[in-house]
Amino acid sequence: MREFRARKKQNTTFARWMSSPWVLLLLLLVLFVLFRGTWRVYANFAESKRELNRIQTDYEKALKRDAELNANIRKFKSAEGYDYEIRKRLDVSMPDENVIQIIDTSENGPANEAR
Repeated sequence: MREFRARKKQNTTFARWMSSPWVLLLLLLVLFVLFRGTWRVYANFAESKRELNRIQTDYEKALKRDAELNANIRKFKSAEGYDYEIRKRLDVSMPDENVIQIIDTSENGPANEAR
């Protein structure tokens, strides 16, 4: 019987100690610290995921641009592409060719707007 009373007294002391405001405050503080650490890990994960998506998008754009530039290089390496680009950028013609420039002289044309 004495053992039972001693055990009961220990249990009630432990229960009373665990339900004290200080222990509850300590438990809440520990939970807050654990939650804050978990939240930081989640925030870092979310930021890393956004950064990965941005980098993948940039990489896909770079691949498209690379394919476009390679196509232009292939086109300009040919004789026709080379001649076309020279004529377009420098406004020149071959010795046997004639060049005709059309000038818009209507009322709504860009030449009359500049006057």
